Amino acid sequence: MARQLRLAALEVHDKEDNKFKVRLHGIDAPESSQAFGLESTNLLRQLTIGKTLQMHATEKDRYQRTLGTLYGVHGENVNLVMLQKGMVWHYVKYSKSKEYANAEATAQKSRIGIWSHAKRIAPWDYRNGVRVESEKVANAPSTRTMDRTVYITKTGKKYHQSGCRFLQKSKIPIPLSRAQSAYGACKICKP
Repeated sequence: MARQLRLAALEVHDKEDNKFKVRLHGIDAPESSQAFGLESTNLLRQLTIGKTLQMHATEKDRYQRTLGTLYGVHGENVNLVMLQKGMVWHYVKYSKSKEYANAEATAQKSRIGIWSHAKRIAPWDYRNGVRVESEKVANAPSTRTMDRTVYITKTGKKYHQSGCRFLQKSKIPIPLSRAQSAYGACKICKP
């Protein structure tokens, strides 16, 4: 039974009433201060609180939460339902599921949930300090060890090289692969 919710993670109790934290594998929910953060949490509550669920655990994440997929009594995949309802992103950095990718694409086409807004910020970018909404989907995976770093400003819609004159007031580092998926290139510094 799920009790306490935060993002796409929740605290569950097993049959012996042992508590542990579960991070829903393959999805990433908006932060509570983002658009649809509350709606996403409410849907997760609706799908889990007071219900008997089965979990397929895969591993532990770096915060020692169990990564898993939750299933309802009738076998419905809670992670997938969250994607189908447009309340979470497919976390492509950690999941290559074609079923999840297709569910997200269908929600995008139908413009439901987070996809009903023309502009949005992916939660992984939001947690990294990005606060400028983009019309493009920012779900390109980052290979931070190999990615070149470029910069955005707090209010801009373009990405820049380090020495660009448009970076005087603010300079937020972002991996090039994420910048290319969510921002336009500066025509002055041509990053």
